[in-house]
Amino acid sequence: MKTILIPFDSSSTSRNTIEYACHLLKQMKTEKVFILQALELTIFDSFSQTNTDEPVEQHHNAELELQEIAEKLQAFAGPDTVVKYATSNFSLLRAVHQAIVTVQPDVIIAGSDSEDEESPIGDEVISIAKSSPVPVLVVPSACKYQTIKNVLVPCNFKDLSNLELLSGLQAIESQEEVKLELLNVSSKPIQPGSKEEIEASIEELLKDHDYNLNYSSNDNIVDGILEFAESNPVQVVIALPGKHSFFYRLTHSSITQALTQNSSKPVLLLKETEE
Repeated sequence: MKTILIPFDSSSTSRNTIEYACHLLKQMKTEKVFILQALELTIFDSFSQTNTDEPVEQHHNAELELQEIAEKLQAFAGPDTVVKYATSNFSLLRAVHQAIVTVQPDVIIAGSDSEDEESPIGDEVISIAKSSPVPVLVVPSACKYQTIKNVLVPCNFKDLSNLELLSGLQAIESQEEVKLELLNVSSKPIQPGSKEEIEASIEELLKDHDYNLNYSSNDNIVDGILEFAESNPVQVVIALPGKHSFFYRLTHSSITQALTQNSSKPVLLLKETEE
């Protein structure tokens, strides 16, 4: 996570994301942080002659707030990290994608709360997560930072091609060793012979990582993942990319429900890497 992009919208959900990011910067190897606030202007805002001061005042207030937040992040990150901020007059999704091109972040950190009516980011977090070409860390509004020592990686052990996607875990560069908790989310049991072959393949793939293998028999994939996350000491849930990922197989409404139910664990959505 050498470069982080944080969309901000002044809501309590967004402020909690900033609080989470402050502590994350202390653990992760971060060189740059870019805070972005989208101030989408309507045609009326742009051309009205009777209310010309309002957009200017909105922009000024946003700049002051972003400056305060940037100073807070800088204090946590230390002098080796560069913290910058900017506003955009584009819509949130367009502003984020423009920032991806110009900032070239390694990860986006965005807050999630479907009940926070003051958070445009909360409404758009799924669209950001699914359309972003870079990993997105979704932070629930009730989530408080815990030092990341164990991360949960749900996957289907029967699909060996899916295991290759674990190479995307290089998105996490912690100053402390992180242990992987791999969770098989298939409700169908693995045959003993196949199990030995699969575990040998995982061992070869993750020979440089500290990991545990876990099995869930819950018929509901999302429930099985959330139950494991709540009953075990994990600080982040990782969603692998690709058609076999539990996240990318869900519908829009299912994703919303899953993120709403998950009130305490951030979800890191990895992306396919280009060859």
